[in-house]
Amino acid sequence: MTHADPNQVRWLVTLAGGGVAVLAVAGLLETLRRSVADVDAAVDRVWTAGKLVAQNTQAGHLLRETTARTAALHGALGAPDGSKERAR
Repeated sequence: MTHADPNQVRWLVTLAGGGVAVLAVAGLLETLRRSVADVDAAVDRVWTAGKLVAQNTQAGHLLRETTARTAALHGALGAPDGSKERAR
C-alpha cells in the first residue's frame, strides 16, 4: 500500500468541497427560481382580479348614469315609469 502525496490529497479534498458547494448553489438557485415563478403567478392573478374589479366599477358607474338619464327622459316625456307593470 502506497501513501498518496499530501498535495494530491489536498487537491482532491478541495475539488470535492468545490463540487459540494456547486451542488448547494445549484439547489438554492433552483429553489429561488421556483419561488419567483410562484410569485409571478400570484401577481398575475392579483393583476387580473384588479382589472376585473376596475371594469365592474366602471360598468356600475355607467349603469347608474344610464338609469338617471332614463328616468329624466321618462319624466320629460311624461312617459309612465313602468312601476304599474312591475307590480303585476
